[in-house]
Amino acid sequence: MMSRSLGVTLHASVLGLSLICTSCSPMHGQFPARESLPDTLAVVTDQALLSGTAWEPIPLQLRTGAEIETLDIVGDTLFALDSTRTMHAINLETGTHRWVLSLDRAPTRPPVVGSGYVAFVARNHVTVATLSSGTVVLERGLEFTPSSDVALTFDSLYAGAWGSGTRVRSVGLADGWNGWFFRTDDAIVGRPIVVGSGADQLAYFASRSGEVFALSPLPASASPPAETAWSMRTLGPNSADLVSDGDRIYVASEDHALYALNRLSGSIEWKWLDGHVALHTAPTIVGDTLYQPFDGVVVAIDKETGEERWRYAGVDRYLTRVGQRDYVKLPGATIAVLDAETGEELSRVSSPIFDQLVANDAGGKLVFSNGRDIVALK
Repeated sequence: MMSRSLGVTLHASVLGLSLICTSCSPMHGQFPARESLPDTLAVVTDQALLSGTAWEPIPLQLRTGAEIETLDIVGDTLFALDSTRTMHAINLETGTHRWVLSLDRAPTRPPVVGSGYVAFVARNHVTVATLSSGTVVLERGLEFTPSSDVALTFDSLYAGAWGSGTRVRSVGLADGWNGWFFRTDDAIVGRPIVVGSGADQLAYFASRSGEVFALSPLPASASPPAETAWSMRTLGPNSADLVSDGDRIYVASEDHALYALNRLSGSIEWKWLDGHVALHTAPTIVGDTLYQPFDGVVVAIDKETGEERWRYAGVDRYLTRVGQRDYVKLPGATIAVLDAETGEELSRVSSPIFDQLVANDAGGKLVFSNGRDIVALK
């Protein structure tokens, strides 16, 4: 699978002058000349009420000859997939490369991080590598078709699965073989998550039937869980990814409600209800606020009480918070800058360098790409 040696760590100093392409043409449209990027960034930084670059822009196309296809941020790592199916893991704080990995297949789902690993899923093919060095520990085609993203522990992978009856499937990271399965009453399509450690660690799933449940994340080689740790039902189907702040599980349901569940008992701590639109997308957690998107609107919700603080219409999605300002993507290559306390629009910025804007729930940086460079503004 790997055209480069598996798990090789290439530092930024190696990448800096390794491959230079003088004839590559952009795939994402017409970009400003490279020498004009600093001037463009100066204008964008001022209009976006930011102070400058968090680190020197990464000229990925110049270094590798490949266009940037996708950007994702998980925790403190920025994952950039280029047009040669090479995944770049970049330290979000410093902008330096941690490692690069050549993937046999382009991922069809965003990266999943857990228990010191990162998983890249391409339909029913999965690659799992160590988060610290990119060393591949599992690379194979699964013997089932995942219906959801995966969740990870230190020894196993879990996913919803299509097949002869819907179920949760487990796969051992050491050998890649199928382990136990747990039957469900309907398909699991949103991303499951594993939260906690030791005796308090649980894996959480939500199904199209409305059931939300927790299982003990037993090793794939073990006998299957005899029963759920807890189970509850929403009043409609669930298709959104699950998210957690460590204490609660948040479920955005198609019954128009956002649920905050105690992660150990499944009890409802609060419920925010719009009443008009089914929720298909998970909220973003930033500090003490949940940002719930739906139907071109983002709603800021107090994480502790479930009370709505404000809402802003006409958005594609929420991006990040920098200081006391929230940043949201509008249609086209445009962002809006909002007061984080009131939702008041402070500024609006349009620029062709906003080819790809990536959500950053860690906050502190607005991260984007123009298709050839990766930029972080603070």
